[in-house]
Amino acid sequence: MNLTQKAKEILADFLAPIEAPVSIDATCGNGFDTLFLAQNSKQNGKVFAFDIQKNAVLQTKKILKENGLSEKAEIFEASHALLKEKIPSRYFGKINAAMFNLGWLPKSDKTVITKPESTIKALESLAEIADETNLISVLAYPAHEGGRSELECVEEYLKKYSPRIFRDEKNPNSPVLFIFTMR
Repeated sequence: MNLTQKAKEILADFLAPIEAPVSIDATCGNGFDTLFLAQNSKQNGKVFAFDIQKNAVLQTKKILKENGLSEKAEIFEASHALLKEKIPSRYFGKINAAMFNLGWLPKSDKTVITKPESTIKALESLAEIADETNLISVLAYPAHEGGRSELECVEEYLKKYSPRIFRDEKNPNSPVLFIFTMR
């Protein structure tokens, strides 16, 4: 099962009836999740994307431009832990969806990874500014250095939201997808 695709299918169904969805890509990486959210933002929707790596930000801007969606997204070269500080307050209470694809930027320095502390802070901030009806996906990868620790922290934090969990039960190192609502 492709968990990235599973998250996108679930989020696309959720976003479809929303007139002007506001979304967050907490880790824009190569830009594919940001592109997906922009494509599902309809005419007046908005996407806020975050990444600490300049190459990720540049790649995301490039893919959005190639698809004619640059105006749909605001991209921050910053940690997702700063989402509450970076997103304009007029969007507080209006965030409909968010995607977290944890780990590292594919085909880059594997020592630059998301950390449990920043991910939990981002989730806490998101809980404060999300719309009453929201849907969040978090995809965690336990197989890399630091990944197991982050997965365990995220899993513990998300217990209060009773997430739907998708994983390969036969492989303890397989990615884990959490889908949940923050309310």
